[in-house]
Amino acid sequence: MEKFFSVLIVVIISFYLLKWGLRLILPFLLKKLIQKVGERNFGQEFDFSHQQTQKESKSEGEVFVTNKEGKSSQKGKDKGEYIDFEEIK
Repeated sequence: MEKFFSVLIVVIISFYLLKWGLRLILPFLLKKLIQKVGERNFGQEFDFSHQQTQKESKSEGEVFVTNKEGKSSQKGKDKGEYIDFEEIK
């Protein structure tokens, strides 16, 4: 019976240590995973610290609009032809 309680205490302590360790390590691992997936899919690096500093510099209620230059407007381009289908029974 004494061995059972000692094993139980060891299991409980190891559970809490694992929980505490994952709480510290998991955010770091997820950040690295997101960066690798982003590099693989989009060919660019994500800088999370830069995004946080931009959010902090804006005051509440301000709106910033950024336009990407060099892209042509698609208003004049032909987008296709509309075809109306009717169901025949």
